[in-house]
Amino acid sequence: MVSGLKGLLRLFFIYLVLLFLLVSSASSWARPVLEARPLLPVRTADNALLSLFRYEGGPNLSKVLLIVPGFLEGHELFANFASAAKQRGYEVLTAESRTVPGRGFDNPGELITLERMFENDFEALINRASEIAAGRELHYLGHSQGGILNVGARPEVLEKITASTLLATPTDLEDLGFLLKQSASKLLWAMNKAEFLLKGTHWFDPYGTIFSFTWKVKNSGKPGAKALATVIESSAMLVGNFFLRKLLIDAEHVGGSQMRRLWFKELKAIPLHVLKGYAEAVERGYFVDAKGNRLIRPELYSRPLQAVVATKDVFISEEGFRSRFYDKVGSSIKRLVRIESKHVTVALNDSYIQEILDFHDDPKAESGKAPVVTLRFNKCQRELMR
Repeated sequence: MVSGLKGLLRLFFIYLVLLFLLVSSASSWARPVLEARPLLPVRTADNALLSLFRYEGGPNLSKVLLIVPGFLEGHELFANFASAAKQRGYEVLTAESRTVPGRGFDNPGELITLERMFENDFEALINRASEIAAGRELHYLGHSQGGILNVGARPEVLEKITASTLLATPTDLEDLGFLLKQSASKLLWAMNKAEFLLKGTHWFDPYGTIFSFTWKVKNSGKPGAKALATVIESSAMLVGNFFLRKLLIDAEHVGGSQMRRLWFKELKAIPLHVLKGYAEAVERGYFVDAKGNRLIRPELYSRPLQAVVATKDVFISEEGFRSRFYDKVGSSIKRLVRIESKHVTVALNDSYIQEILDFHDDPKAESGKAPVVTLRFNKCQRELMR
């Protein structure tokens, strides 16, 4: 009796420890509970429908901040930025591009290209955000692809923005690693084959395809089928997580729940022609517009700009970013922020958000105070650029 009771107590203690670890892990990456109310979709010049959300706030919202996530990223990823910005008096809008399946485009079967996005999406979003701002200052924060939309926009559209932040934005692709560059041509070949095999469907759902197959295996009734299907699913997740954490995400800062969300929500389906467009950009080393001209010309960019570089980003070399883009930017008000992070983690960690928003509160003062800032997780250190 006593030994049985001790055994139950041990199990209960283990349960409490596991529960504590689970709650601690979840709370360290918990998103603020905010109500993001969907607004009427924004229609672009080429008839795409872009999702736009508004985070409801209190009175005295004297400025508007438009946040545009990156490739395949949902607006919920930036709820931490929205919460911090609201506390500073910003009305926050978040958008989703046409690369988010089912939410960013009205016809998933229609052809989507990278050049069409560059030509149409930013202008449509800025025009709608300007209407909502109604004379208030309009600020912009774009992560990765969201930043490319900004720096590739026409100067007359950028004039509507008070200040912009580029968060881990590759302005060209000349400094990619050897393996990524060498794989570009093979990826293009694979995209062409996949497009043909999918019989005109321009979206590919890698994990949906795998789980559809394993569902058939589980229900086949054959001996060991369920165990085999579980092994296939687990192996696919392990392989995917390995590459994500190797290339894009700091494993020590992102838990299993975030990884599962990336696979089942953010990476649910991939638009093939956009992915093909990125592969073509890798081969040529830069992005182009719909006419084939170089998209990003930094000397034409004259608005206040804050560029945030992730120092462990596989897509961006800090030295190349400075020499080919940042140093050539035509704006006299600019600031470079270095964050010791990877490409996606830079959008997930909360420890430096206040420092990022300082620039938007007073771009000229912050630029003059420290033209270059180095930030670390839970620690900020300023350094003056020579």
